Parts: sequence; structure tokens; C-alpha cells
Amino acid sequence: MIIGIIRGLGKFYADRMEVLEIWVHKNKSQGLPVVRGSRVPITFILNGEQYEAGLRSTKNCDYVWICPDLINEYGQPVKLSHVLSKSGFQNNQRVGLGLHGRKVTLSRVS
Repeated sequence: MIIGIIRGLGKFYADRMEVLEIWVHKNKSQGLPVVRGSRVPITFILNGEQYEAGLRSTKNCDYVWICPDLINEYGQPVKLSHVLSKSGFQNNQRVGLGLHGRKVTLSRVS
């Protein structure tokens, strides 16, 4: 399992929910399907629900991150912030990322 952290970007949606991403330090990201400079499509799984998501990495950033925009199983756009909040996750919380190819399952860590 890879350990990540939920991070706020200091930007807010119209409903006043902060834009959130999930960050993983590059030296702890072994196994994640990362391509520097590109958004790599992944399946993000939380509480059994699957979303199309993106994983990004850039040369000058020490982290790889799960992007804040998702697509739900009905093809509708949803925000990572809303999905996390609905499941009781919050900014600055450590999380576990289970890997199965390009499927990333989020879980709580203590």
C-alpha cells in the first residue's frame, strides 16, 4: 500500500468546497502508473464506487497527484472534493492507496 495525503489547493468551487487532490511523494510512488508531464488515466475506487480519474506528475514537483476532477459510472463529471467529503475524508488526512494495475483504491490509514 502506498501512503498519500489529501491536500487543498487554496481554491474553492462555487459551493465553497475547497479543491482537493491526493498527493504521493515521488520517492514513495513506486507502482503508480506515472508518466512525467502527462495525465495518465486511472480508475479511482472509493467505497466500492469507481470513477475515471487522472494521475499527474511534473518534473519540478516533488509529488504525483490524483487530479481533482473525476467522471462517475454514469459518465457525469464529479469533484474529488465532494466524493472524499461524502465519505468522511478531509484535507491533510493521510490515506492509503491500494494498487491493482491502473486501479487505485483509497482507504483510511491510522
